[in-house]
Amino acid sequence: MMTDVSTIKRTRRKLETSRPPRQAADRNELRAWFRLLLIHKALSKKISTRFRTQFDISTARFDTLAQLHAAGGELTMGELSAQLMVTSGNVTGVIDGMAADKLVERRPHETDRRSIIISVTPEGRNLFAKVRSAMSKWMGEAMADMTDPEIEQLIKLSGKLKHSVDRWD
Repeated sequence: MMTDVSTIKRTRRKLETSRPPRQAADRNELRAWFRLLLIHKALSKKISTRFRTQFDISTARFDTLAQLHAAGGELTMGELSAQLMVTSGNVTGVIDGMAADKLVERRPHETDRRSIIISVTPEGRNLFAKVRSAMSKWMGEAMADMTDPEIEQLIKLSGKLKHSVDRWD
C-alpha cells in the first residue's frame, strides 16, 4: 500500500501531539525516521515516474537488472528473491515479463534440477547502463543543494544507521 507524503505528515503531527512530552533524543529519533521515510517516498515517486516515462521500465525491473549486474550477470531465482527481499512468486512475475521482453533469459541449473538460473541479456545490459546513467544524473539533481563533503557525510551516517539497524533485535 502506497502512503502519500501528506498522510505521513499528518501521522507524524498526530503522534507528536498525542503523546506526553519525552526526552529530546526520543523526539529526534522519531523525527529522523519520519524524515527518512518522507525522502524515500518522494525520491521513489519521482524515480518511478522517470523510469516509466523515459525508459518504459518499472522500479522492480530496474532493481532486478541492478541485482543481476552486481552479481556478474546471473543469479538463481532463489538468490535473486533473497537479494530483492521479496517472495519468489513476486520475482517469477517480474522475470516472466522481462523474459518476454528479452531482458533476461532462464536456463536450468547445471547441478541442481530444482533451480533456475536467470541471466541478463545484452538488451538487458544496455537498458541497465542507460537507466543507471540517467539515475546518476537524477541523483545529482536531487542532491544539488548538498556539497560533496555533505554527501560523503550522508553516506557515512546512513551506513552507521544501517549497521545499527542490522544489529537491532
